[in-house]
Order: sequence, then C-alpha cells, then structure tokens
Amino acid sequence: MIVSEDYQYFKEIFAHLKELAGRPGLRLALAVDTRDAVGEVDADTVAIVTSDENCQLPVNVRDAGLILKCHGVEPYPMPASPVLPAALVERLRVARERRRWRADAARLGPAGVAGLLAKTELVPMGYCKQLDLPLVPFAERRRVFSFRGSVDNYRAGLLSRHAVTNYPKRVARQRFLAALREVAREAPADACDLRITTDFDDSLKDAGRDYSTALMDSRFCLCPRGTRLETFRIFEGLRYGCITVTEALPDRWYLRGAPLLSVGDWRELPGLMRRLLADPERMAELHHRSLAWWRDMISPLAIARRVLPRLERGGPARHAAVGSAGGLG
Repeated sequence: MIVSEDYQYFKEIFAHLKELAGRPGLRLALAVDTRDAVGEVDADTVAIVTSDENCQLPVNVRDAGLILKCHGVEPYPMPASPVLPAALVERLRVARERRRWRADAARLGPAGVAGLLAKTELVPMGYCKQLDLPLVPFAERRRVFSFRGSVDNYRAGLLSRHAVTNYPKRVARQRFLAALREVAREAPADACDLRITTDFDDSLKDAGRDYSTALMDSRFCLCPRGTRLETFRIFEGLRYGCITVTEALPDRWYLRGAPLLSVGDWRELPGLMRRLLADPERMAELHHRSLAWWRDMISPLAIARRVLPRLERGGPARHAAVGSAGGLG
C-alpha cells in the first residue's frame, strides 16, 4: 500500500513532530486517501492522508489526535479550461466529489464536521523519490530546464473511464509540451532535458537518482498540472532552489507568498523564460527565495513546528472556516 521511499517527506515530518512534542509513544498512521483502511487510530496517533485528490473529509482517521492532509478537505472548482470538453469533464468531476462530501458531512453532523476540521491541518505534497543531494550553485547549473513526466496517468483506451477523466491533464500537458519544445529550439542543444514517460507508473520506476540529479542541475522547474493543480514537482523545485513555474493553484497557506511564477496559458512560457534568462539578478533572487521558502515554510521541520501547537492542545479552540478552495490554516 505505502512504498517507503515515496513517503519519506511525511515520515520526516512525523519524526520531527514526535521529538518536538516529547511524546515517544506517538504513533504514525499513513493513509493514501479518505477511503483507505488503516489500523488502530486514537488520540496518540498522527494520521497523514497523502493522496486524496478528491478533497474529501478524512473520515477514515477521524479518531486520530492530529490529522495532516494533502489536497484540501472540500472539493474546489477548477479554473475554466480554454477547451470546452475539458472544462465539462472538470465540472462533472467536481459535482461528483461534492455529492460524496455532502454524504460524509451528513453522517458526521455539524458538530462532527467541526470537530474533525479542528484537528486537521493541510500540508504540502512534499516530494516523491527526490533525493537529498548537495546543492549545486545556481550559476553553475548547466541546464535551462529538466522535465521528465507523462501526458497520461495510465495506459488506457481512448473511450475508457480513465481516459475521459484524465482528459483535462492531457489537454494541459499537450499545450505545455508545445511550449517546452519552442523553448528548447532556442536553447543550446544540451541545455534542455525533455523526456516523456508512457504514464505516471512508468515515471515512478526511476529510483530517484537520475531525476534528482537532472533537476538539481536545472535553473527552471516547470510544473504543468496533473489530475489536480498541485503536483510533487512544485515542492521539489522549491526544495532544490529552482525557478518554479506553475499554472493557477488553489488557495493554500503554504502557497501564499511562495516564490512561484504562474502562467495563465503555457503559451506564455517561452516569453517568460526569455525575459528571465536575460536577467541573471532576478533569477538569483528567485533561487534564494525558493530555498528560503522551503527551509522556513514547507520543509519537514518547518511543518512539524507549525502543527506542534495543534497537537499539544488537541486541536484549536475553533476551526478555520472552509471556503470554496477548501483551505485551512
């Protein structure tokens, strides 16, 4: 169920939290999503729900003393797509997710929902198979960018359920790849590293060394959306001090003020990169801000320090309101 190296970020958060709290008996429960079966969960458990892209209430770990959750606790509307069929798919998916959310909320009741949210903190996705490498000085990085990833999540026929639900990601990444190829045409032959994998599972076959080394040697980390808007790549880019470029992102405490550059359409990317490549001082500033944001805001130690008060008091006196973006904190 849980592959150890893929969840190192969350295990480090827990290790720091356990030490900071001085509670050697504290236990960790990792769950992939809100329907994932977990073992015994009680007030001495820190539960982390890592991959619930449907943004549901973490009902399967509601008895934990503290719940850390990625992707939000309420489905949020996606930005309008320039391609109408993709926008329709997004709307249908959000409607289905909201129905399930309302059913869970009705079973819990208002007091149950409030109590659950009171001990739930949203956290970043962190990194996936990214190694802890020595930092390459920004001026010495040989590549403009390195991108290794897929257009589709899984191999599927064009009319399969997955192919339909994956359609928005496919549309976004096809536009993204067209922009990347334009950038690559203008750069020296060895300055751009573009490798397209068959699907998401194929991407995970890399043990991490090749992917990590290539990204550490890159000035830009380019982050097209996946099934959702947040991806591991965003936080991996910040961790390595890359200039990280994304699409529109949901409202999350750990993204507010982050040194991320956003494009409304990937066709803006070549012009954005030309301007930055002609401005080394601006690139150096973004590099240092990225490293500082990772260290001070979203590293495992920074997350542990943030959530420690919530663990110590068993949840805040009142829970933060959940808006349309599903943000807490």
